[in-house]
Amino acid sequence: MDGSAIEGYNVSVFPNPAQDVLNVALASEDDFEVEIMNTLGEILIKTKNQNAIDVSDLQSGVYLVKVLNAKYLVTEKFIKK
Repeated sequence: MDGSAIEGYNVSVFPNPAQDVLNVALASEDDFEVEIMNTLGEILIKTKNQNAIDVSDLQSGVYLVKVLNAKYLVTEKFIKK
């Protein structure tokens, strides 16, 4: 799952799987928030306007990354090695 298009907004989450850093690339320059959640929906990391997110403290497994602002919401799965 390397990217989604929602109403003209392209979001890429990489690398997948990630080990230490998860990158979030957006086609738009709008302010955005990123939430990394476990499969139970618990928010483990929350950032604002940050493209490189340190995931080194997360345990190995499957996580959801939600990218949102006033205009769009994109959710992607990623695997932590």
